[in-house]
Amino acid sequence: MKRIALATSIVTFFVSVAPWAECDKSASQYQFVQEFNNLSFCHPHIGVDGISLYFVLLTAFSMPITLLSNWDSIKTSIKPFLISFIGRCISFYGQGYET
Repeated sequence: MKRIALATSIVTFFVSVAPWAECDKSASQYQFVQEFNNLSFCHPHIGVDGISLYFVLLTAFSMPITLLSNWDSIKTSIKPFLISFIGRCISFYGQGYET
């Protein structure tokens, strides 16, 4: 279970590097904007601005380091720890969206 979480966090880091390489660093507006028009009660637009992109990279970089630092110290309740850890990281990615 720990190896799956570590592999997922490493893949997440490499996936988060791709938008950083493709972003226009001179633009001051949101980039990689996605619109969700399938919802009838709201139409959210989600995007990343310049500073948030670095926070995404920082979160993705810290995930494997945090898992490796707790590799031997977590002996019981491994599954709830990993689920809450991955949930925390996912919630960090959702911060700062454009409405």
